[in-house]
Amino acid sequence: MKGNTYENFRIAEIDSVKDGKLSVFEIDHHEFLGYILSVDQPPNTLSTLQEHLKGRFDRLPPLLKEKEKRLLHSDRALDQFAKLPNAHQFFSYTEFMQGRVAE
Repeated sequence: MKGNTYENFRIAEIDSVKDGKLSVFEIDHHEFLGYILSVDQPPNTLSTLQEHLKGRFDRLPPLLKEKEKRLLHSDRALDQFAKLPNAHQFFSYTEFMQGRVAE
């Protein structure tokens, strides 16, 4: 299992165990790598995840549109905060943004 986002997360069956050693390939910065070790068949949850990932590109465009809406909403909130007179005297930027950022 390899990737850094839902868009490019991937699962591959590889033969990485040789002479009792597990070969780990290089990963990018912010990328993750996971192994599921099994003697015979992989667990059912892995098969379910593989099936789910097959349809991700059909589900992805609406998810990205919703993400863009959330980001635009956050941008508007930031702009409003920046325009408030003396806003920083009453609460910090961190307090203002708490619960507002979903990404």
